[in-house]
Amino acid sequence: MKLFYKRKYDYTTEYGIFGIRIKFTNKKKKNALSMYRHIPIPCPPTNYIFMNTNKFGDKEKKWFLAKLFYERLGYYPNFSNPRTFNEKIHWMDLNYFNPVEQICNDKIEFKEYIKEKLGDGYTAKLLKIYETVDDINLEELPKSFVLKNTLTGDDYGVRIVKDKSKINIDYLKYDANNLLQDWASGYYACLNRNTKNRPMRLFAEEYLGPLDDNLNDYKFMCFHGKFKLGYVDVRIPNQKGKIFYFDENWNLLPIKHIEHTADKSFFPPKPKNFTKMVELAEQLAADFPFVRIDFYDVEDKVYLGEFTFNPDGGFGKFEPEEWDLKLGEMLDLTNIDKKYLINQKA
Repeated sequence: MKLFYKRKYDYTTEYGIFGIRIKFTNKKKKNALSMYRHIPIPCPPTNYIFMNTNKFGDKEKKWFLAKLFYERLGYYPNFSNPRTFNEKIHWMDLNYFNPVEQICNDKIEFKEYIKEKLGDGYTAKLLKIYETVDDINLEELPKSFVLKNTLTGDDYGVRIVKDKSKINIDYLKYDANNLLQDWASGYYACLNRNTKNRPMRLFAEEYLGPLDDNLNDYKFMCFHGKFKLGYVDVRIPNQKGKIFYFDENWNLLPIKHIEHTADKSFFPPKPKNFTKMVELAEQLAADFPFVRIDFYDVEDKVYLGEFTFNPDGGFGKFEPEEWDLKLGEMLDLTNIDKKYLINQKA
């Protein structure tokens, strides 16, 4: 099966309450949808789903996901008989639901879940929870802190404050108010099953120091409770945001994330706590068909970053493209507990 990821196309659309039309041209192997995340107001596809979510049945959900899938990956998905990793991620969004995943996906409830599983000290300390931005009081917070919302994936829902005396509180509230809106949820971007009908909240947590500047982010991909491969998001200067895939023995794998390629000479050495991270990842992944578990190694102490059940929203681009199929083979949908299947005819 040959996959054809699109490398170049134009995309014209409307966004926001003003209906402004913008044309994006993908000339640097970037795609138009990734650019949406840099616009702080709702825009396609997010605002469309937000406004029409109550009208969406199975037919409309499949249409929406297939539309984005083809536009972003360049091949039309088969949700009835999925083979690739990305197809299977969306099959699960359409057909599978485990309420424990919702708990793990919420960045506040995630902390309590990890505490119950592993004990204290494995996540950054929770400082404050805010229902509205008017509740933010800098006097109650330390000099440095991190502000997050609970349901936006990756770093898009994160704001790091290193010195609160140097920030504009009005701009902080303006920015945070955008993060607090329901349309910022992952559900309205890719129908992420674990963020549907969940309340968006804002919270402040402990700042871990080097985490923002140069601490690598280790991501372990676990299939049916077993760690198979992972990747490290490098944070060193000039290579920040570059990704290297590794196997169970920290060997560099011949797989690249198209949007985060890097020179292999920057592949970092094996972390001291690698074995411990593998053990913790498999322990925590035991109850799920697939989960990516993120770790940070801070001064020889392991911290959990987050659980991700649909990485890249189910639109991850791999090179060579055959890895989309190889990862798909690792996820056996017939091995899913039937009590979590919600739409077996889909």
